[in-house]
Amino acid sequence: MKKILIKITFLLLPGMMMAQFSVKSDLSFDYGQDDDIKGVDEIVVFEKIDASAQLVYAFSDSTQSEWHYHTAGADSLITSSAIKDTITTLGSLEQGVYELSIDGTGSYYYYVVDFSEYEPTVNTVEVDDSGDSCNCLKLYATLNRPDIPIYDKLNDTTQYLDVPTTVFLWSDDNVENESPVKMDAPLEDIEYSCIPYSDDFFDDNDYVVEYPSPDTALADTYTAIAVSITNLEASIPEEEENSNLTETSSTTEGSAPLTVTYTVSYEGGANEGNINWYSWDLSGEQHSRSAYSTDVFYKTFKKYSKDGYRVKVVIDNGYCQASDSAEVKVRESALKVPNILILGFGAEGEFKVAYQSLDRSSFKASIYNRQGRLVYKWDDPDNGWDGRTNMGGYVNPGPYYYSIQAKGTDGYEYKLIGDVNVIREKGM
Repeated sequence: MKKILIKITFLLLPGMMMAQFSVKSDLSFDYGQDDDIKGVDEIVVFEKIDASAQLVYAFSDSTQSEWHYHTAGADSLITSSAIKDTITTLGSLEQGVYELSIDGTGSYYYYVVDFSEYEPTVNTVEVDDSGDSCNCLKLYATLNRPDIPIYDKLNDTTQYLDVPTTVFLWSDDNVENESPVKMDAPLEDIEYSCIPYSDDFFDDNDYVVEYPSPDTALADTYTAIAVSITNLEASIPEEEENSNLTETSSTTEGSAPLTVTYTVSYEGGANEGNINWYSWDLSGEQHSRSAYSTDVFYKTFKKYSKDGYRVKVVIDNGYCQASDSAEVKVRESALKVPNILILGFGAEGEFKVAYQSLDRSSFKASIYNRQGRLVYKWDDPDNGWDGRTNMGGYVNPGPYYYSIQAKGTDGYEYKLIGDVNVIREKGM
């Protein structure tokens, strides 16, 4: 949509202190004065001259006047008021110099411009990647813009308006800016283009001309070299359903020893799908950096860490690099022991501990009867006691006692003693 701006300027001629000049048009227009063009008192720039364009002069008193149209070496009388009047209006305009002669007291010169005849076209679009081309580019545009001539009737010379400042609409990003413009480095090959979007015609009045159907010019296809990591996933295997862990592992934390698979996904321009190397780094210790490294990295964390673990990956495609990091947490140790064992009654009874982040090699568990005799023992926290003795028979119902020792990966030592009540269905 065009930006419509109408501005009124008061002109003060001798004896005409209340005289007023204005312009009428269905289309937007601008007018002003140019100190370098001495023989033209006012320049009127129509965005486009159509049937609605008019020059209007209102007098403070009834005055006789006449309009003249001038070209180099020619003077044409257009209209003359036969009687004195308080307003004169001139239509059917075209580009050129108009003189308003006022009852023998003086003349006023207007130069009318049809700006639609001088719309710019894009000549070239150039991409400058001589700077930090992995992150940004500069785009330059040059214009073909016809000069806007202004004929100076008084001095019989032709001069030219200053060139407006052009704003461009760049490529598919809808970035409005002058030339040059800084753009983010693309991740895919692209043809950069721009169109002249608007002209800030005069610096002192913020008048803007927008182009409804501008010309377009394309640069050569730019081969992208930037690369970006789109995702760094830390994957922790789900625990089996019969696991003794106190909590199920998530994608960001679990129980030690914790094996994590890191997978990096990326997008990029040059050599896409052919990353030269991956560098995986953990707490400052580099684990992999070679042309044969991979987008998948495995790491087993054996100990609890209060601050967690952060793995960083750097990828390189021979032109640019990108990096990202992911954090996982190894939980503190825990050891929980039940106090009842039900045998029969439809229950799959087993006395098992629940744990996390234990040093499995340190685990020792024993069951004793009321007389202090050893009934059963085991050394794997994933196993347990099913109510049988080491000889294979079920024990009698009643209280039994356990002794469990273990050490957490965080250094905490467990020495647990307690009782477990065995409830047994008859016939077992």
